[in-house]
Amino acid sequence: MLGEAVDQVGSPQIRNIGTIGGNTCNGVTSADSSSTLHAYEAIVELTGKDGVRRLPIHDFYIKAGQVDIKPDEIQTAILIPKASYANTFGHYIKYGMRNAMEIATLGCSVNVRLSADQKTVERCRIAYGVAGPVPMRCPSAEAAANGAQPSRELAERFSRAIIDDINPRDSWRASKAFRQHIAELQGAVVINSCELNKSFATERVVIPPTELDRLVALMETNS
Repeated sequence: MLGEAVDQVGSPQIRNIGTIGGNTCNGVTSADSSSTLHAYEAIVELTGKDGVRRLPIHDFYIKAGQVDIKPDEIQTAILIPKASYANTFGHYIKYGMRNAMEIATLGCSVNVRLSADQKTVERCRIAYGVAGPVPMRCPSAEAAANGAQPSRELAERFSRAIIDDINPRDSWRASKAFRQHIAELQGAVVINSCELNKSFATERVVIPPTELDRLVALMETNS
């Protein structure tokens, strides 16, 4: 899932030489890695003259364009707890007009762990970029999924709950209402792909506007 996200940053040149530190330390909500790292409950490691400190990534982002890093510090690691990725299936969807050199209009990351019998959602994490001033998790949607049986009904309930958690803004690139609509579609498609079709969940999918209807149809077919 993180590989999917960073494979959509900027241009091919930036993808080859850029770092995840650069993608997160600028503090923008549209950073492609940021929603995935929130869904993974990542820990940011910062090193400075006073030593090393670690903090959860949701505490690292303070406000739009500002992160909790001191002038003498550099980011030296991103740590992902094993419990956040072991036996999970994840997916990242970026809504944009192009496959490169495109700032996300909305980015969505979901990872899901199913029960041993594959019949129940044991653990779900979902996070968005550009759904608010900073990247954010969706606790209402997560609560709707945890302990539930994978189904079309769950995907619909899950996607509706997302609206309770996000707070996108109007901008010249997209209206608040449009971002909310896309967030619902992304959530339904991604949790469906994670839960009901694990092979699809490992594939890279970038959603330009013309592809949304196709993916929603695919979600309906898989359910």
